[in-house]
Amino acid sequence: MSNLNVDSITEKTTGNGVHIPGHVIQCISDDDARGWTSTTSTSLVATGISLSITPKFANSVILVDFHFPMVHVPTTGSSLVAAIYRNGTNLGLSGYPQGFIHNSNGAPQYPSVKIECRDTSHNSTSALTYEVYFRTTSGDNVHLTHNGSDTHLKLWEIAQ
Repeated sequence: MSNLNVDSITEKTTGNGVHIPGHVIQCISDDDARGWTSTTSTSLVATGISLSITPKFANSVILVDFHFPMVHVPTTGSSLVAAIYRNGTNLGLSGYPQGFIHNSNGAPQYPSVKIECRDTSHNSTSALTYEVYFRTTSGDNVHLTHNGSDTHLKLWEIAQ
């Protein structure tokens, strides 16, 4: 029986990297205590919350993790819909945006928004920009509101 002890692993040829399926290749994060952003639009609009990653491999999965600590949905019948876009394309599941918060009791709603999605179709080693979009379903003014907790957007490249 032999033991292999290694202090570091360095790629032999630049650009090849160490590629182990299922392992994290890189993680990019933006942990920021933002103020707030709001909309009355019934069409998805950019929140200004975005982050870019340059995948090392075209077949990698990019995991997107977005959390905003508080949402204000003001009245009965109001809804906030949030979605993740990659380079201007909605990554919604089956064409429907990924986050949905509905007010059905008349009192203002203050839940948090958390969206996690897997991007398996980017097929690129060029920079990819992921951005959070949102809208209201009723025309009411809905807000993403900072409440003292950090907002974060994280992108994880996972080897395949």
